[in-house]
Parts: sequence; structure tokens; C-alpha cells
Amino acid sequence: MASGEGGIVATNDRELYERALIYCHLHRSGAMEVLTNPVYKQLDFQLLGWKWRAHPLAVAIAQVSLETLAYRVEHYAANRDELASAIAGVPGIELAHNYPKAKGSELYGGLRFLYEPEALGGLAAADFCRAVQAEGVPMSGGGSRGLEHLRAIYTKDLPGLWGKGHAGPANIPLPRYQQGDFPVTEGLAGRVLSMVGWIEAAEGVIEQVALAIRKVVEQHKALL
Repeated sequence: MASGEGGIVATNDRELYERALIYCHLHRSGAMEVLTNPVYKQLDFQLLGWKWRAHPLAVAIAQVSLETLAYRVEHYAANRDELASAIAGVPGIELAHNYPKAKGSELYGGLRFLYEPEALGGLAAADFCRAVQAEGVPMSGGGSRGLEHLRAIYTKDLPGLWGKGHAGPANIPLPRYQQGDFPVTEGLAGRVLSMVGWIEAAEGVIEQVALAIRKVVEQHKALL
């Protein structure tokens, strides 16, 4: 649920809740009375000194969005499931799997597909996307951003970035991650494709998308 860089955290874990408070509730009246963790209760009213919480306008937008959230989640998930069924068994591509008890509801970021080039003779993901786009489907290879553990802040010394005495983010010494530390995650890079999903899909559009994907897969040898 997008709300102008604002957001809502829901948790049934008291520890996570209180950690969110000490990061976000700088100068918030009553914050100290809410804390139960004996370590956190030793902080003063400034807590950790941050103010990572949404501004009033973002909260207002989020509150209005909550009124339609259930509708949007339900319809988006239903359309996602319809597309998943329509391309079930198609070699080389499938919608990303969800946890068994979770609904597929990528309201922010769009649908994610897992692509297997080996199943299509080694056809590159970029070439597959271009062929699908030529059929009118706005699929792209942007479903996976840069790998988090290989960002410069985790792999390089950056003197002066964190301030005097700071070894890294939140005073934690950098672990110096490197290529190969997370082989499963790294193996997915470049194989995650994406496209927009639908809350209210136009009549026949899901069938058209599935047909386009099937056509490219069936004719993939012509693209090699």
C-alpha cells in the first residue's frame, strides 16, 4: 500500500514492535510508557534519536487506502492465479511461488516471473522479454534489483561515510560480503522478470498475455 513514502508496520511480536518504537518515536508523547523491554526503558524521551515514521499526509493517504485494501488484494490475487493457471506447464517460465498460506498479491512492484533459459535452448532473458513485448505484453527483466549483499556499503571501506568512530551501518563492522556468499540468491539474478498486474483486468487481457507467452515459448528456436 503506497502512501507517499509512508508505511504501516503490523506485527504480533512485542519485541519487534518496541524496536520499531525506539527507532521511530523521537519526542513522541507517551512513548516511554509503552516500552516494556527493560533495556529500552533505560533510554530517555529521545530514544535512539531517529524519526523514521510517516508524516501526517502520508498517514492520511494510508488511512484512506485501507478502505479499499481488501478489495484490491482479493482481486489482484484472483487475476494472478488466473494467469498462473493459464501458463501452467509452459516450459521456461512460471510465476514466482508464494508461501503456502500466503496470497499472491504484489500490489507494489508488479508480477514476478522465474525464467529458466536452459528450458528454451539458452534463450537469454532479455531476448525473451523483447519477443513477448513484440506481442504486446510489457514484460521486462527488471524484476530483480541489484543484490543487497554486494552493495558498496557492505563490500568496501568508505572512510568518512558513517562519521568518526563508526565502523559501518549502525556501528556494526562490515561483514565484507563477496560474490558467492549467497549462491541461491545470486543464481536468481537476471532470471526474475516482471510486469504490471491487474486489480480490475480488462476482459480477455489475461488470456491474451498467456497466449503471447505461449507463442514465444513455442517459437523460441527462431530467436536463438
